[in-house]
Amino acid sequence: MHIVSQNQKELYHHIGKLFYAIAASDKQVSEEEIAQMKAIISAELLVQDEIGVDADCQIENAFDWCVEEAADYKRCFDEFKEFKQEHGKLFSPNVIKMILHTSNAIAAAVSNRNKTEHSMLTEIKKLLHQTEN
Repeated sequence: MHIVSQNQKELYHHIGKLFYAIAASDKQVSEEEIAQMKAIISAELLVQDEIGVDADCQIENAFDWCVEEAADYKRCFDEFKEFKQEHGKLFSPNVIKMILHTSNAIAAAVSNRNKTEHSMLTEIKKLLHQTEN
């Protein structure tokens, strides 16, 4: 098993908040969006941290906390962007692929993407493909 650093734990936390932001952008989080997110991350993330918690569980915990607290989706999205700008090296090609795949699946889970989701997905793609200086 691969041991993850504290920054990687924060990465998973912010990914969970990002997925919540996409799901909540239409002012409600549907069961279909939750199911899409959980199915993809459990299939794609098999990394365990030093206390034995799976990365997918960390993402789900952050997502669930945001749902319970009715977090501001815009703030969650902005916090993800700030984290990405500060810790870009943590975003491996596999992590980027998983984020894009899951983000698109969440946005498409209920019906076609709405205007806010489309805008967020475009911004996520642009942000994730920025290179570090």
